Amino acid sequence: MEAQANQKVEDLKKKEEYERQALAKEAAEKEKEKKALNDKIEEFRKKVKDSDDLNDRLQDLVDHITEFTGASACYIGYVDKPIKGVKKGLAEDANDTAHNIPDAKKEI
Repeated sequence: MEAQANQKVEDLKKKEEYERQALAKEAAEKEKEKKALNDKIEEFRKKVKDSDDLNDRLQDLVDHITEFTGASACYIGYVDKPIKGVKKGLAEDANDTAHNIPDAKKEI
């Protein structure tokens, strides 16, 4: 009887040790994934920082946003005031700031 009790205790100890090792392994894998994610973010930041022309990095930005937000698509637009063109009454020989609409709200 005592031998069976000792065997059960040993079995429980082995099971507990196995579960502890499994949790440690899972935590190590999560830490590895987190490090890989942080490395990817840091790599993107370095590319942007080292870039001479940020327009060259727009596709990288779209990929980065898409990956980290789970979005299926991404659009990047430039917010600026609208301008008037020749079709809207701008003279062909107007000065270089005549196309600006002074009171206009910014748009994409």
